[in-house]
Amino acid sequence: MAKATKADNANASPSKPKNLVIIEQAKCKGCELCVVSCPRGCLELAHDHLNAKGFHPVEFEYEGTIGPCTGCGTCFIACPDGAIKAIKVLKKEAVQ
Repeated sequence: MAKATKADNANASPSKPKNLVIIEQAKCKGCELCVVSCPRGCLELAHDHLNAKGFHPVEFEYEGTIGPCTGCGTCFIACPDGAIKAIKVLKKEAVQ
């Protein structure tokens, strides 16, 4: 079975984010432990900028390469430097 890509997800109907991974990029050393641990592929290294320490920090994308962030917390647990501050569950809008 083929693995879904970001291009495949871009063609899918956009969903409203349910979770937000808060990253303190200044603390990130770009070790990629959180990137590898994410089961949905929602984290990747920034390719367009460096942090103050000279590393490519991690960036969060809600629609990952395999699907949307579930808020599982594996990235938070995997980060050895505390650069991932929190996984925030966003409130659902009231249905009218």
